Amino acid sequence: MMWLVLLVGLLAQDKTPEAVDALQGDWVVVSAIRGGKPLPAEQAKMLSVTFKGDIMTLKDATMTDKVKFELDPKQKTPWINFVNDEETAPGIYELKGDDLKICWAMPDRDRPTDFAAQAETKATCLILKRKK
Repeated sequence: MMWLVLLVGLLAQDKTPEAVDALQGDWVVVSAIRGGKPLPAEQAKMLSVTFKGDIMTLKDATMTDKVKFELDPKQKTPWINFVNDEETAPGIYELKGDDLKICWAMPDRDRPTDFAAQAETKATCLILKRKK
């Protein structure tokens, strides 16, 4: 019986620390799309993203938004969820070296299946480059 308790404890541990560690740091927004509409390049350049621990911070010249995130890198297209006290915004991400794509839907919508952010999905996608 003791082995069962140990096994359950091991399965309950966070399985994503390496994935979370890989996102840590500052990122520059290369481009952004919301609901099928690209954000003008001048506005995209003013945005920055920082991952610290399990918090993502999105900043521009006038605002700072912080949100908790959770990862599931085991999915075919890895999942990222943005979580607040009441809702979860489902998303996907792709990390290749210093390039990161994130796409998420509004909490009442289905998880995106690609990084296109089509108008009907009302999704937001960011293309990011690690700040050096």
